[in-house]
Amino acid sequence: MKIWCTIFCLLILLPLKVLANTSIGSVLIAKGVVTASLNNSGLRTLSKGSEVFLGETITTASNSFVVVKMNDESKVSLRPLSEIVLEKYSEENGKEEALFDLLKGGLRAISGEIGKKRPEQYRVETNIATVGIRGTDFIVRLCEDDCTSEELGLGQLPQQQAGPSAGSPTKRKQLRKLDNNDASTNSSFIECRPAGEIKRGLYTAVFEGKIYVRTATEEIELEAVEATFLEDREILCLGTIPNFLIQDEFLQKDQEDVITLFNILKNIDDEEQHCEIPEA
Repeated sequence: MKIWCTIFCLLILLPLKVLANTSIGSVLIAKGVVTASLNNSGLRTLSKGSEVFLGETITTASNSFVVVKMNDESKVSLRPLSEIVLEKYSEENGKEEALFDLLKGGLRAISGEIGKKRPEQYRVETNIATVGIRGTDFIVRLCEDDCTSEELGLGQLPQQQAGPSAGSPTKRKQLRKLDNNDASTNSSFIECRPAGEIKRGLYTAVFEGKIYVRTATEEIELEAVEATFLEDREILCLGTIPNFLIQDEFLQKDQEDVITLFNILKNIDDEEQHCEIPEA
């Protein structure tokens, strides 16, 4: 009986062992306290060169951040007090997929080969909406009161006008209505309004390429450089991009390791200012 119990336990644990051994990327840079765990089975500290594994939850503490380079050459930068699950990842030909579940905080990502081959399968899930890509560079931020205080701290700076043609008349975006099967039923146009007061909810912005933001009932597609805000799953188009998205020091600052994360401070419309992370 004991032998059968042992075999049964090994069979149950085998998928977890295989899952834990599936390396899908490595850490380019880690500052402060950055940890990873698999199924709440204990924490391990991440540092430069650490591998990350399928199914792991990566967490950053206060004043801490991490940049992960995935096997397909994509990069994901996680800001302080954030938590993300590496939910799905596959480079198998014809089955390429990357799915990240952002539980709190914010990230910025630059897509790689998976995004090029099957952009519809490169996604970030949140409890409010799904953010998908068309091959791009984008930010996703779940805001509590922290975003409000950050924006107030940058209040002396004017917000960047959204859209490729700054100074143009009020911009309008197409909002698609979805049925239960994510199929488009009809669409309408909504005006993109200034960001105004920063609230709790989901903010997204795209700096290169395109993204879509999708809830159970609506979907909007954004081009560079545009942004949205979602509150109670209602999608709002922003006519200006909040400063806390553009000037997040943990997502764009030049670090001592000579890795330029992201630099779009000088001129967001200047392609030379969209700097990718160099190879490690």
